[in-house]
Amino acid sequence: MTAFERIQRAIDFIETHLQEPMSIGAIAAPTNYSAFHFQRVFRAISGFSVQAYIRQRRLTEAAQMLTNPQVTVLDAAVAYGYGSHEAFTRAFETCFAMTPSEYRKQRDKPGGQRRLDLCAGAPFRDGVGGKTPNIRFLEIHSVVGKVYRTSLANSNFYADIGGFYQDFGESSGYLHIPERAKPGWCHGISCHFQDDGQFDFVIGEKVIQPAAALPEGFAAIHLPAGWYAEFDASGPIDTVPRIRDYIYGTWLPNSRYERTDGPDFEINDVCSSCFPDDLRIKVYIPLREETVHQASSPLQHP
Repeated sequence: MTAFERIQRAIDFIETHLQEPMSIGAIAAPTNYSAFHFQRVFRAISGFSVQAYIRQRRLTEAAQMLTNPQVTVLDAAVAYGYGSHEAFTRAFETCFAMTPSEYRKQRDKPGGQRRLDLCAGAPFRDGVGGKTPNIRFLEIHSVVGKVYRTSLANSNFYADIGGFYQDFGESSGYLHIPERAKPGWCHGISCHFQDDGQFDFVIGEKVIQPAAALPEGFAAIHLPAGWYAEFDASGPIDTVPRIRDYIYGTWLPNSRYERTDGPDFEINDVCSSCFPDDLRIKVYIPLREETVHQASSPLQHP
């Protein structure tokens, strides 16, 4: 089963339960992905967070109900999980830029969000097509850094990460890292993934050995030895988000590789970078070893 077919199963589940409460775990179950990885792949393939897609689909179906003059605004609100007329109206106006009452008066009504059909054509991320990674074996190494938290449910989580880097730089976070092994090479590590979409993003540097006691808000992350897909994400500041969406929405689903559990990370050559127009960054995605040996791409082993 392809990644697109797996995500389509989740979409089909969503569509048959739009008028019922849904948990991320239940939606992810037909895909056989973990709840977190499901949300990551869903967003990369569809362009929506799971929560945003559900919200827009519910509002679209509620709007369709409002074309029936016998249906009240409260009827439509309750049918799609809104506890009050006011809450529904606020959400509806955010989606359609008009109130439900104004919507009913429109001759040419906005169409809303159609049901996604990935089988009709797999999406492809523009602007990064043809990015071929190096498949490399990396030895175990430790990073000490400042811990931040964000969530895949936040459609602006990439902006959050940009803010984390800014905070780390402005607070001279690197000065709090003892025994730095490679000064000037900054790691950004995504880890501690939660079923609700929350995860930690740790910004720091490789260390010779983590200190026994670290400053408040800092942690040691041990990146395991193994095979990684290494993507060059150098360029303007928006390149990394586009590369990451390409990886999970296009490259992985169309490759013979599978992501293994554990952190993924990016390494920024700070000294050679010019923020925000020309960053020197590589992104590393951990791969299942058996899929590496089955694939035909050239391997790089120290």
